[in-house]
Amino acid sequence: MLLFSILLSSIISRCFAFLTFVSMDWLLHVVFRLFCGFCVHHILFLRPSSALVLRHVSHTFCQSCNVTIIITIVLLITQSKKGYRREQLIGLSSNNHLHKMAKMMMAKMSSMKMAMKMKMMSAMKMGMKKMAMKKSVIAKGKRAKSSVFKGTKEKTSGGLKKSDLKKNKAGKIVSSKKSAAAKKSKQAKTILAWAAAVVKARKALGIKGFCPIGGKTAAGKALYAKVKSFAK
Repeated sequence: MLLFSILLSSIISRCFAFLTFVSMDWLLHVVFRLFCGFCVHHILFLRPSSALVLRHVSHTFCQSCNVTIIITIVLLITQSKKGYRREQLIGLSSNNHLHKMAKMMMAKMSSMKMAMKMKMMSAMKMGMKKMAMKKSVIAKGKRAKSSVFKGTKEKTSGGLKKSDLKKNKAGKIVSSKKSAAAKKSKQAKTILAWAAAVVKARKALGIKGFCPIGGKTAAGKALYAKVKSFAK
């Protein structure tokens, strides 16, 4: 049906084109344009948007009298699936249609960008959560040395490991280097000498139990004098 309509319109248009070419009568020109518009709109059974395009084509044909180009354009328009593709084939796309297409494309691109941003944000959040969930191996605070000595942490914030720590006589976890340095200091030697003198003085005086060194009592005064004599 389509090919028959195209052939019929081309034959009739050839006849009218010949008449128009021979005698430039404006009445034949008008009749030919009306007939082409009627054939395009009613015989080819196309969409209204495509019919408008083909009316413009008929006007162009009336001026150029080239049937082969017209038939090619009509076939291309009828074979295309979408209306806007038909209009694009001959470069007569309307501004409103292009505006709608641009809006649709921009909306799709913006939605894709938002989806990509959401994916990136979720990935960053997951990475931050994993980093936050990772346990620290560095001990901090008052119980840092005891935590390292027990083995729950690898090292203190100062870099001390379990091999660098020891337990003193009072049961406190201290640095072994600092403990050795404190024992070698002059103050430590004085304290140790005074403690040894107190032990000797108590044994020499035969004191048992609590007794103050010095004070107002006679026993305290005697103990203080004895400790000073041993400390020298």
